Amino acid sequence: MTDEINFDELIGKLDSVSEQELPAAIKHILWHLLDKDVVTLEMRLKKINEKTKITLATLKERMASLRIERSRYIKSQEQKKEKDWTQEHEKQAEQLQQDPEIIPKLATALDKFIVGETNKKLLSYLNAFSTKLKRDKKTPPNHTRLVSPAAAGKTHLIGSTLEFFPKENKIILGGSSRMALKYGEPDYTDKDDIPVIDFDGKILWFLEEKGGEESYDILRPILSRDQEEITCQFVNRDETGRNILQKVKFRGCPAYFTSTTKVRALEETETRTFQLSLTLTPEQTKAIVEKNDITKIILWFTGIQIVLRLVYLSEADLPSLVSGVCILAVNAFAINFFFKKFLQG
Repeated sequence: MTDEINFDELIGKLDSVSEQELPAAIKHILWHLLDKDVVTLEMRLKKINEKTKITLATLKERMASLRIERSRYIKSQEQKKEKDWTQEHEKQAEQLQQDPEIIPKLATALDKFIVGETNKKLLSYLNAFSTKLKRDKKTPPNHTRLVSPAAAGKTHLIGSTLEFFPKENKIILGGSSRMALKYGEPDYTDKDDIPVIDFDGKILWFLEEKGGEESYDILRPILSRDQEEITCQFVNRDETGRNILQKVKFRGCPAYFTSTTKVRALEETETRTFQLSLTLTPEQTKAIVEKNDITKIILWFTGIQIVLRLVYLSEADLPSLVSGVCILAVNAFAINFFFKKFLQG
């Protein structure tokens, strides 16, 4: 009701508006109608038409212009906000760049996501950052091969470290065949109209070494900067089903990451990568457990078991119900007690 009164008030004020002021007054009213539903908008445009004799077609054209104007205004505000945000972060980055304690601060930031492994997570970060360093054409970025048993936390360490880098700078693949790499989305085409996949300044992470072996074979010359770019040829079928020869270029050298359970690798791979392995000691396990407070997780899990058991026993007689609850409670405390004893050695 208030909205209707406000609109009527705005229409009523048009009587006291001069001919020169009328366009601005109409614009002010139309601005308030931008978000109205179709029926309401049509009714109010008719009222403006009756009051001012401006045709409905003209009013609708002005509404369309206002929508464009508002859209541009919102976009400009977002760009201004993003620019202010970027400038602030650039200022902080410049200050951090000059900070003599930058490495300890980086280690502290990484500690929030990775327990222990100080040297390995710092080296992983610096290896990833090496893709942004200005080097001569013969010096490649650093590559990392993380070796540890299954479920030791290889993916977590690399993934947490790479969270510090923009999404557009990372190429993360669970596994890729030789052909899949050739069919990858090109960044651009060169002067000979050959698709180019540009790795310059990028981080290439194969989640498992086994998944990236064929791709690694293709990329080996540029990973070591033996060549700045390589061209691969393969046979494909056109729309008519005929075999045609296609080409794709791989350019630039990414910082390469992979993880595996195999200690040994091909000599060509070992000579091109930093090989790291995770710490597998009782002290490290204890630190991880304490960081994640796994005892609380165990208690929550047993608590859920108790609730489910209560639901199951709710239809049983009272002695069975009491007995079931006692057994579950004893189990919960026993698991917690012995788990803590295990951590204490």
